[in-house]
Amino acid sequence: MLDVASMCKRGSMATIHAHTADVVLHRLAYYVAKSKTVLPEFAVWSLISQTVDFVIHIDLVRNASNDDAPARRRVTSIIEVGGPGERGGVASSEVWGIDDLGEFQQLIPLAPRHLKQLAMAGYRPELFAPRAEVWVR
Repeated sequence: MLDVASMCKRGSMATIHAHTADVVLHRLAYYVAKSKTVLPEFAVWSLISQTVDFVIHIDLVRNASNDDAPARRRVTSIIEVGGPGERGGVASSEVWGIDDLGEFQQLIPLAPRHLKQLAMAGYRPELFAPRAEVWVR
């Protein structure tokens, strides 16, 4: 998956089962290590950080106000991958998540490079920046 997605083709997507969004990045590294590919650890983390832009976590959520309502699948977290981490691994930030009231909201603005990519794809960057403070021309 990482090989195909890293070949300069836009729009790759894959599913990985994990309890939280941040576990996905570690699970990707584990899958590479488990394969017959022999790469140094820094190369594995570099490949992941250069290939993955976002991790979207979907969870089965119960309605807190109605115990009889069935659980439903819901986006609970979106993390943005920012590149290689300072001490190995991958730098990432949760940009959308569930707040204390159970509402899904944007927590921090997207990085300028992702806003620019969204603009180039035809999306209005202001939809992804909480205030007009982050704008890409």
